[in-house]
Amino acid sequence: MEEIQTNETEQLNLTDMLSGLAPDMVAAGHNAYVFTNDKTNPVPIYLLNTFFKGMVENKIGIAACKDKTTGKEELVIVGIVGRGEDDDSVDITPLALVIRQEDSLNFLPPDGNGGYLNDSQD
Repeated sequence: MEEIQTNETEQLNLTDMLSGLAPDMVAAGHNAYVFTNDKTNPVPIYLLNTFFKGMVENKIGIAACKDKTTGKEELVIVGIVGRGEDDDSVDITPLALVIRQEDSLNFLPPDGNGGYLNDSQD
């Protein structure tokens, strides 16, 4: 797989964006790996930081959920919310679907320049 290249100015802009949008990851000394063609879009960095914070705070889990449209069981990343101090049970909210290995080849990573790596349509 090809490596995504950024120039020094782009890297400085990404570092500034990370400091503002991924403060939990930066404070913990972690790299926020975000691969996108739109380097100005803050949403992917914000989401990554939100997942990181949820993991640190033990508020992210995984559930084997039944897809009511297909009847198949799917792995789903879920948010966890406690019901209260007197109740040990939790509520879960689906956040993201885990892609199955056989489906993973359908996704081409961005090249950072508006295209996609290994895209035969380019």
